[in-house]
Amino acid sequence: MHSLKTKLIAGMTLLLIIAFSLSAALLIRQKSQELSTDIYDSIRSFSDLTAVQIVELYERYLSQESFVYFNREIQDLFNKTQEITGIGIADYNGTVLYDSSEEKTRQYTGDPRIITGSMLERIQATYPSYQLEDNRIIYLKTDEDGNLYSVNLYEKLVTPIQPSNRIINVIYPTGAHYAVLYSPSYAILDDRIQAMWMRIVWLSIIAILVGIVYAYFFSSSITRPLKKLQAGAIILGQGNFKSKVEIKTHDEVGSLAQTFNKMAADLERSMQAMAYKERVTKELELAAMIQKEILPKEMPNILGLDIAAGIIPAAEVGGDVYDFITLNEENYFGYVGDVTGHGVPAGLVVSIANALLDSFVYLGDPEKILIEANRILKKKTSANMFITLILWHWNTKNNLLTLVNAGHEVPLRYVASTIRTEELSRGGIALGMIPDITPLVKSQVIELKKGDCVILYTDGIPEAWRNEKDQYGMPEFKRVVTQSCDLDAAEAIKVALLADVKQWSQNYEQKDDMTVMVIKKT
Repeated sequence: MHSLKTKLIAGMTLLLIIAFSLSAALLIRQKSQELSTDIYDSIRSFSDLTAVQIVELYERYLSQESFVYFNREIQDLFNKTQEITGIGIADYNGTVLYDSSEEKTRQYTGDPRIITGSMLERIQATYPSYQLEDNRIIYLKTDEDGNLYSVNLYEKLVTPIQPSNRIINVIYPTGAHYAVLYSPSYAILDDRIQAMWMRIVWLSIIAILVGIVYAYFFSSSITRPLKKLQAGAIILGQGNFKSKVEIKTHDEVGSLAQTFNKMAADLERSMQAMAYKERVTKELELAAMIQKEILPKEMPNILGLDIAAGIIPAAEVGGDVYDFITLNEENYFGYVGDVTGHGVPAGLVVSIANALLDSFVYLGDPEKILIEANRILKKKTSANMFITLILWHWNTKNNLLTLVNAGHEVPLRYVASTIRTEELSRGGIALGMIPDITPLVKSQVIELKKGDCVILYTDGIPEAWRNEKDQYGMPEFKRVVTQSCDLDAAEAIKVALLADVKQWSQNYEQKDDMTVMVIKKT
């Protein structure tokens, strides 16, 4: 072990062992990812193709007590895939109607099997959902062009399913009545990976033996260039990407040196790009967090009113906002606003408007509050940034609701006694457009009866699209307002309104934020 050649052979042998081990691990990982991807694609395709069919089989056979025919059809489906080992059916309320793991030979006749918790949320969701090994729940949203998005329960984009993620179960809602539950299997992947490990071990042994022979004969000619490469790698590892390895040979070692030098330059560009991307991502996350903190954490407890509000943003940082401000025990204020555009600029205008309205609420008059807020907003924002807004005021003594519209969407009023929805006054001008809006500000005072509702919203709802031609529109929105406002709680009305427009849009791309506020007289 004292000769250079012997040391080199021993070292190269060790390097070959390490290299083949790492290569084997990477190859296994890559193959595992490929197989996992194939299994994921197979699971998704199988569920897409069979969910509706399984529900039809249930309604045709199992719901009619024809278990034998139903079970035969289910077994035929099992024969078409090796990636699914279990199928279940549940209704919208979470009652298990069929479970292949329990009903292999006869139909279940025991006590009702009820699903609760997060699985019930998935059953009642709009999109198929996948539970992963790390207990994350991913919903797959497909737009009209076939583009697939990974979202959470609230349709916010999340990290997609990776090849390394194993799927525990799949819940595929069909319509508004049933959901099909799938239990995947990774037995095929495990068997193939084990067989591949055995092949790689034998191939590695043979390759290492051949490498030892090669190192013995050619060690002298490659020792010096390898030392240079080693020195270059150390410098590269220290962050000096401008260092070059000078090797003048024209063989593979020389080519390796050229590749090494190119890699250093590529790494430098990649590090710069990654640093920039990380900085921008952090800034967007911070902006989104700040905007989220602006929204109220809970609904106000106001005598005579039941209030609920919510936002479905179309981007990481949206342009919609709402808030509630308490002046004293008798006077309460609230508003819904919509800034032009999305992203960080819109988020900044939202923050400024929120602070201004809160600071001027001491004036007590909603008209004066908007006039003063507009005066400052015009000075502090650019000419092309403005916010439409409706500010309301409620006095617990006279039970009157005062609305002031600053160029916002026309508010809706549901009259419980006649079961109809009417449009209230529109008008005003958006805040931030002109220095003084005093001549344009007008109040509308409404006397609400028990059960009456006032609906404030942003244009993202009536302007939602189902495709390139069909738009949701005010007639559709007024229809669902009339149908929903007889619900007891404002929160239930809010959920019904947002759910209707999302279901109508049929997973089409959401182009604008959707915000709604429900004010119900109790």
